[in-house]
Amino acid sequence: MAWTCHLLARLRDRAGDRSAAAAAYREAAALGVGAAWRDLALLAESDGDSMAAEEAAAQAARTGDPEAWTALAEAREEIGDDAGAAHAAAEAARAGDLDAWIMLARARENAGDRSGAELAANLAAERGATDAWSALARMRERARDREGSRRAVLRAADLGASDAWTALGRVREQLGDIAAAERAYVRGCEAGDTEGYTALGALYLGQGRTPEACAAYRSAVDAGLPDAWEGLLATMPAQAPRATSAQMVARLRTTGLPAQG
Repeated sequence: MAWTCHLLARLRDRAGDRSAAAAAYREAAALGVGAAWRDLALLAESDGDSMAAEEAAAQAARTGDPEAWTALAEAREEIGDDAGAAHAAAEAARAGDLDAWIMLARARENAGDRSGAELAANLAAERGATDAWSALARMRERARDREGSRRAVLRAADLGASDAWTALGRVREQLGDIAAAERAYVRGCEAGDTEGYTALGALYLGQGRTPEACAAYRSAVDAGLPDAWEGLLATMPAQAPRATSAQMVARLRTTGLPAQG
C-alpha cells in the first residue's frame, strides 16, 4: 500500500498535477516511505517554496535519510542558488551524509566564502574525505587563483590524496598551461600516483618529446598500469603496425621490455 501510494505520487508529479502529487507524497511518507520526504522536498523547491522544501528535508533526516538535504543542495546548485545550496549541504553534513561535506566546500567556494569552504574541507578530511581539498584546488585553478589552488592541493597531498596533483595537472592542461601541467604531473609522480606517469607520457608525446614520453610510459608500465603499454608502443622507433600492436603488447607483457640503451 505504501509503495503504491508513492508510485501514484510520482505519476501525478510527472503528469503535472503537483498539488495531488504533494498530497500523495505526504501520505506515502506517513505510511513509512522515507524517500517520499525527499521527493516532496524537491517538489516544493521546484515550486519555489523553500521553507516547505526544508521542512520536508528535515523530516527525511529525522527518519534516517540525510540525502534529502543533499538532493536539495544539488537542486539549488543547479540553479545558481549558492547560499541556499551551502545551507542545504551543511544540513546534510550534520545529518550524516559524508559526501555532503565535499559538496558544502564546493558550494561555499562558489558563494565566495573561502574560509567557509576551507572549514568544510577540513571537516570532510576529519571524516576521511580528502577529496574536498583536491576539489577546491581544481575549482581555484579554473578561477585562475593559482596561489589558492596551490595551497589547497598541498593540503590535499598532506592528507594523503596522492592523486590530487595529477587531477590538478589535467585541469591545467585543459586550460592550456602546459608547463604548469607538467609540473603538477611530476609532483603527482613524486607523491606516488602512478597515473601521473601516463599523464606525463601523453603530454610529452603530444609535444614530440619522444624520449621523455618513452621514459614516462616505461615507469607507468613498471608500476603495473596495463593501459600504459599502448602509449609506450607509440614511442618506440620500430613501432608495429596498428593491426599487430595488440599482439606486440601481449608479447611484451610476456617477455618484458627491451633494455634501455
